[in-house]
Amino acid sequence: MPPIRQSQKSHPQTLSSLLQSAYQGYVSIPQMTSRELQAEARNSLNDQYRRLLRKENVSVPWTWPWEAVSADRVILIGYPLDEKLADPGSLTKDKLILLVAALRRGTCYFAKISEAAFQALEAEYAKGVNLGGIIPKPPRDDRSDKGSVHGRHKNPATQTKKRRRGKIINSPPIVRDDTDIEDFSEGEMQELSSDPIVDWSD
Repeated sequence: MPPIRQSQKSHPQTLSSLLQSAYQGYVSIPQMTSRELQAEARNSLNDQYRRLLRKENVSVPWTWPWEAVSADRVILIGYPLDEKLADPGSLTKDKLILLVAALRRGTCYFAKISEAAFQALEAEYAKGVNLGGIIPKPPRDDRSDKGSVHGRHKNPATQTKKRRRGKIINSPPIVRDDTDIEDFSEGEMQELSSDPIVDWSD
């Protein structure tokens, strides 16, 4: 499986010896809590990734790291763990100590690769997928309303408009200024007072 990173390993070492090496010059690291180590590792990797791509609103694709290679031609060099890149939140404290120490030393970092290097990695990745050793990111499901027309995209010529109903306001009858109210009979007054007026102002 072509990883998003390239490990730098000269000879096999036990985890304890690696931890001792990580402690040298970084006495404060083992005293940090797991949450502090997770935050430093995640922020450091995300900051590197954003600076390299010159984009502010991106983050490392932890779940599907191949996206960083395929979309941005970026790999992680010097990853100190013998496994694929994972969200720091899923790592044990011992592994976080190794990762934070490598990030502080500058031996773990993101780098751009050439198109030729990408094609070689892509061929290796495709081979891994075909053999079943690599699970690729599943395609995104289609929206349930795919193909339907929404809102402003409708044809104005055929779009039907919903007619608004006015509010009914009971109001006293309106009498012309030049008409004496005494000229109306009692029946006419009752008919006028019961006639509703529609208010379209709202």
